[in-house]
Amino acid sequence: MRKSFKYWTRQEIKKNFHLTQSDSIPPLQEWIEVADITLSESEMNYLNHLLKRSLRYVDRWNETELREKFIIKIIELVDFEFEDLNCHSFAERYLSAQVGDYTLYGYADWLVATGSQFPEVPFFFIHQYKPEGAKDIDGRGQLLATMLATNTLHKNTSPIFGTFVVGRLWFFLALEGLSFAETSAFDVLKIDDLYQVVKILKKQKSIILKKLKG
Repeated sequence: MRKSFKYWTRQEIKKNFHLTQSDSIPPLQEWIEVADITLSESEMNYLNHLLKRSLRYVDRWNETELREKFIIKIIELVDFEFEDLNCHSFAERYLSAQVGDYTLYGYADWLVATGSQFPEVPFFFIHQYKPEGAKDIDGRGQLLATMLATNTLHKNTSPIFGTFVVGRLWFFLALEGLSFAETSAFDVLKIDDLYQVVKILKKQKSIILKKLKG
């Protein structure tokens, strides 16, 4: 049976693939531990400027505007391009995998993976970009379906990491085997939370770099 990522909910994922949700798992704890990550003065100035410019509008933007005017600006600051190691960021790329009785398929909004022209082995996803007030959307279920498909295709990438964004709120998820966990929400319209989000993304960059170097 074929079913697109966008039609999966957390309840269905748990039921059909026997995933369990924990309050936390070691990969997630390691990821969000950012006491050793610092931001430069220029990075903090950039984020303050971005926040000031976006504060009045983020709850009004549609999906594309939220991505182009805010999320991509943050991603570019962190810079997930590893040119010398043949690893890059990709957007709107098709993935498909047979998981149990289902073929999971669809387009990943944004991911970091090996490869230069096409993604080969993915490590990290940012998913949804949904505006505030979006109805009848289980973005976590869709993200988990994407991560589960990747974990099936590439066993050596486990754990898989992902970020789900809805308006001003960012959530960080980790999937290891059949267990997953997520953080509470970070509100990026609060400067301290925005700093924390960037530090967590920087930590993910270091995790990917460690994997790439073996």
